[in-house]
Amino acid sequence: ITTTIEEMNTEYGSFPRTPNETDESKKSFFTILLGATGVSLLMALAATYSFVSSVHSQTEMSEFELLRVVAWNEYGSSEKVLQNTPYSKLQLPNIVLIEPYRDTKLVITGGGNNEQDFIWTVRQGPPDLQRQAPDPSHLTIKKNNHGSDTAFCTMPGSYTVELQSLTTTKQFLFSCLYVKREMRQLTIADREKFLDAMIAIWRSPDTETGRLIYPTTSEGYQFLGIDRLVTAHHRESSGSVWCDKWHDGTGFLFHHLAFGLAFESSMRAVDKSATMPYWDFTIEGEALARDGKGPSGLLKINPWILSSTWFGETIYTGGPIVNSRWKGANATKAIPSTKNFANAMGYMRAPWNMNPTPYVSRAVSYVCDSEPVNKPIPTCATHLELAQMDSLQNFLSYVAGDGHGPMHVNLGGVFGDCSTAMNDLRDRHADELAKKIETKALFNLTGDSFELDGIDNHKEQQKLLDVFDAAFGLEFFHVYRMLYRSQSCATDGEPSHLDCRCENDDDPSTCTCMCRGIREGTFDWRVVEPCAYVSDSARTILQNTLSDDIREDLITTMCSVGQVQEGEMLESGSPSDPLFFTIHPAIDRLTIAKRFPMNQNPLPFANLGYFKSLDGQDYWEPWSYYGADRCIGHGPDDQALAYDLEQGLSYWIPRHFDDNNDQVISNREFWHAIHPLYGALDYIYDNFDWHHCNSENDSIEHMSAPNSNHNKPSKPLMINVDCSLYDDDTIYPSIPNTEPSGYTNCEIQDSGAWCDTCQSSTTCLNYCSEAMALCDHNSNGAFQFVNPCLWEMVANLPQVCADTFHAAPPLQSNNIGFTVKGPYTEPTWNCNWHSMCQACSDPDEPEGLNKYCRAVIFRNQYHANGGRLFLEDLESEGTSFWCQADVLRSIDDGSFFIDESIGATE
Repeated sequence: ITTTIEEMNTEYGSFPRTPNETDESKKSFFTILLGATGVSLLMALAATYSFVSSVHSQTEMSEFELLRVVAWNEYGSSEKVLQNTPYSKLQLPNIVLIEPYRDTKLVITGGGNNEQDFIWTVRQGPPDLQRQAPDPSHLTIKKNNHGSDTAFCTMPGSYTVELQSLTTTKQFLFSCLYVKREMRQLTIADREKFLDAMIAIWRSPDTETGRLIYPTTSEGYQFLGIDRLVTAHHRESSGSVWCDKWHDGTGFLFHHLAFGLAFESSMRAVDKSATMPYWDFTIEGEALARDGKGPSGLLKINPWILSSTWFGETIYTGGPIVNSRWKGANATKAIPSTKNFANAMGYMRAPWNMNPTPYVSRAVSYVCDSEPVNKPIPTCATHLELAQMDSLQNFLSYVAGDGHGPMHVNLGGVFGDCSTAMNDLRDRHADELAKKIETKALFNLTGDSFELDGIDNHKEQQKLLDVFDAAFGLEFFHVYRMLYRSQSCATDGEPSHLDCRCENDDDPSTCTCMCRGIREGTFDWRVVEPCAYVSDSARTILQNTLSDDIREDLITTMCSVGQVQEGEMLESGSPSDPLFFTIHPAIDRLTIAKRFPMNQNPLPFANLGYFKSLDGQDYWEPWSYYGADRCIGHGPDDQALAYDLEQGLSYWIPRHFDDNNDQVISNREFWHAIHPLYGALDYIYDNFDWHHCNSENDSIEHMSAPNSNHNKPSKPLMINVDCSLYDDDTIYPSIPNTEPSGYTNCEIQDSGAWCDTCQSSTTCLNYCSEAMALCDHNSNGAFQFVNPCLWEMVANLPQVCADTFHAAPPLQSNNIGFTVKGPYTEPTWNCNWHSMCQACSDPDEPEGLNKYCRAVIFRNQYHANGGRLFLEDLESEGTSFWCQADVLRSIDDGSFFIDESIGATE
């Protein structure tokens, strides 16, 4: 992987001209070298290097090899994506990463050539191992007048691009791929695009109606409404009392990654430019763990995820979403063809979920009026454990629970009648539950294997109440599920000991779940007692520490609560909640990281250890909690995605991955198809860094702030700037004998200070050439506005960084007369502020100034020549402070003005 190009040529010979000349060992090596994009670049490189060697002399090569293309967008250089990931351990200079439907600035460097002399030619790219090359018409490169050019791609894949001048021709491989970013890294524009594409899936009445609005695209993106998605997930999970095909077994990973791809296909049917980001919730989990806080602190660490801007708020004790796009989002109701596996109320919810509301609901970090301390948000330690598993069998068995399971509990919650029932139960037995028990005694009971989530087994003593809650009270949702599938725990081996029904279909309050015999007065608590314990340790501890009377009371209480309600995220209707689709990409990212070959160059997991690779492993023994012989879905040959969703994979999984041609994609075939090096995925992840996990980090709470967090007020920093004085052309005395009359002495200052500077600046010429057109012809500088142009660049910073900004001469200042309250000291250079105020005055922004202008003024400590300093920063191509994604993001969310270590210079 780390071998240089020269060493490879020595070791493997020159690059082959065609794939027929490549033996399998070379193909394997180079696919590993260049892959992880789903787009094998082998043949393109072969063509590139063969072309180079045949066209250029040795003298030409030295200059030719220096020529490179750097791609930029609003997130910075795309080279950072490759440099920060194992996708390309070799930084080959002829590979250019661009993103679909995103303007990409192309900067030509090296070679001693003027970039404006070059001509771009896009040709058919090489067919990769899995897909046909896209037609070259899907990639356009627009020649711009101010230096850098703009690429725009409308089809993922590889394109051969020739760069020609009078003396040189070089081929590049443009790889057009979606880039998945952590949600809080998104620009506001990308956040809105992503959320708008998502909500369209909820707002469609059904899949068929949605397909009339969003027909299947030429690429194969197929719309799936939330009705179809929820129904399929619910049916495969809770449609049978005997089996959960998608959970509690080795099939979880395949089904949920396939399900996520089907959802993303539906998003792209709505908007081809949208792609699903990921939520790395270990950022929150690690911050909570280091501060010794439970999962209820999630929204203190991360208030944005459930805000009106993102996915909406709910009341603490559980209920529908009250704001955001998802306010009033409906829970999926059964239709005649699906009523056989709906719950008693007719919803696509778990049979034991008696939530009567017709809307998607949540109770965050709330289980029957208690904090689920036994379900902490996954931390770096839990994901590190998964990262270091070297067995596919073990990884498949643990990735669901350790990887993300607590997120479902904390984002769904349990509420309703159980809150009162459990509190009453604790009150009835308060004296006994207040007792303490020696931890050593618990170890003795469990054969030195005492371990309960939420209990610190290093303490000398434990409160019996805490043990009771960890072993039973906080597992209410698990107990209800087991009572439904009681064949696996009840002493009589019978299923459906939990009987859920509505006495009156027109009255939701009559819908309850009770154990068999409760209503009839024939209930035998000992038959279902084993179903109340989540583990052998829990059973042993509670049976040996609680009296028969207490155990009978708790089992009877559990079996007669009545209307227990769960938020969608906790059960089989979970895709009804948009949060469902935000948490699984974190598992996808972790899985992809584990599939790179790492024999000689393992991928680090922060500074805590290294990943162990699963590369080459593609078989496992089927395992299901309910018995693999009875519960299908968990074996290599079982179907990866439900029959009514599989068309959603038609774009992602080309049919040649169907090894046995049975028209069904199995779990193992799907596993092959999503391999990051040999598969067919059209996206990559922005990084594989878990730097928030580094052991020396004292606090990581600041990392939770997204681009969209507008809750932090900025300090009143602009007290030295009052645009009511400077945003007015009439304040300054007119210059006699000038045409047109009325121009102030600022024009003279502007000319003398800036014409020479701009003439010598490539960046200034790129953007402000029109502004200085008369510099050489008018000693007073009339009709030119270089300094105002620079401040217009500042005010339009994102467009400048994305190379979409074009300056235009202003006819006059805004003259809005806005006055900033507070102490005021007149700046020395009035004309600099006049230029700034002309471009930056905005009464709708804090301090009456455009936020990017405020940032430049703040960073440069109110320096009169802030525009000049801004220009000098942009001159450092590729290293601009102002165009870094985190800087732009901090300006947008206000943190730039709070944390002076970000904004202010020394």
